[in-house]
Amino acid sequence: MDSLQASIGAIHGEIKAIRSDVKTELNDFRESFSREMKKELGEFREDVNRQLNEIATDLKTTVCRVEEAEQRVSDMEDWSAGAKDVICQALAAQESIQAKLTDLESRARRNNMRIYGIPEDIEGDSVQQFIVNFIKTELSLTDTELGIQRCHRALGPKPPQNATLGQC
Repeated sequence: MDSLQASIGAIHGEIKAIRSDVKTELNDFRESFSREMKKELGEFREDVNRQLNEIATDLKTTVCRVEEAEQRVSDMEDWSAGAKDVICQALAAQESIQAKLTDLESRARRNNMRIYGIPEDIEGDSVQQFIVNFIKTELSLTDTELGIQRCHRALGPKPPQNATLGQC
């Protein structure tokens, strides 16, 4: 029995020694794990902070660009409104000028004369001389100065030699 008791005492001592070793190793592991976790969390925090700073910088840059774009759009809208007013005024002025031009052209045509039924190429080299002679002989205005400034045939192409007028 003594040997049994001695064996149990020896086993008990060995268990205490193992327990002490395990406890020491667990404490070392826990401290090592704690240090590594603190280190990893610190690095992770630094990485997250760095990325947040980059995002904040990018966001500030984007905000500045958006503000610039909004200002440009606002400036363009203001310019567009002014340009629209100017264009409307220019169009109104053009319509007025066009009406005046049409009136002047109409007044300029009042002293014009159109003569129909004169055959092609009968006038020879001078259309103006032919018309002066034609009017003076047909209207018996031999002593009157007509003051013709310009004469010309109709601006269309000459009809073919064998063309006839159709009746409807």
